[in-house]
Amino acid sequence: MPVTRDLYERLSRRPVLLALAVVLAVLGMLALAEGRRLRGLYWYEVGADQHYAFSQARTYPVVLTDDGFGWPDSAGTASTAMLVLDVKVTLAGHWFEPTV
Repeated sequence: MPVTRDLYERLSRRPVLLALAVVLAVLGMLALAEGRRLRGLYWYEVGADQHYAFSQARTYPVVLTDDGFGWPDSAGTASTAMLVLDVKVTLAGHWFEPTV
């Protein structure tokens, strides 16, 4: 009787371990595919800090209205505007392209 019980316990654990191994293999393949997708999707390092220091930049006050914003005359016509944003990632941000 003990031999039969031991054999039953080993056989009943094997399908569970096999199913767990299959699930882990599938998750590993999905993680690999996602990593490849992200590396090909963006032209920059997605894990790097995208903080830039503009030490030589001049700042001008900009007034936001319902119709847009008011560009100050002192800034000239060929200036570039930069907007400072604090961006935080959500769970969906790890899987989909970010947008602002």
